[in-house]
Amino acid sequence: MTMEREAVGRMEVVRYETPGLDGLPKRNTHLASSGLLSVNVQLVSREGGETNLHAHSGQDAVWFVLAGRAKFYGKDGEAVELGPKDALFIPKGTPYWFESVSDEPLEIMRNAATDPNVRNQRINYEELRDRQKDGRHEGSVYAGA
Repeated sequence: MTMEREAVGRMEVVRYETPGLDGLPKRNTHLASSGLLSVNVQLVSREGGETNLHAHSGQDAVWFVLAGRAKFYGKDGEAVELGPKDALFIPKGTPYWFESVSDEPLEIMRNAATDPNVRNQRINYEELRDRQKDGRHEGSVYAGA
């Protein structure tokens, strides 16, 4: 993966190239953060890249599809499919999960704003999927349901 950063006064230019999955179900690349806003790009395989039903108590997020197709699901089974240049806004506290539904890897940007007046926690409504139980989440908000 290639990523370059360049300061332009107080601004920061980030140049990003799509990484390979290298056999992983999902790869997350952190692009920028300010304390209030964070920007990441996730590359998600069709096999095993899904998440469990969860919510973020203190973050509003916009998911923007760069390549591939994603299907987002709500708590009551509602679903929406997104393709390139489609975006989905998810307000804090809203339960969701998503998966890649295209043959090519899903490349999706997550822009999240954290409410400084709310403790941000991941709230799991379902057990973690097997691929999420790899030890990285022990002691974090991902641990347990």
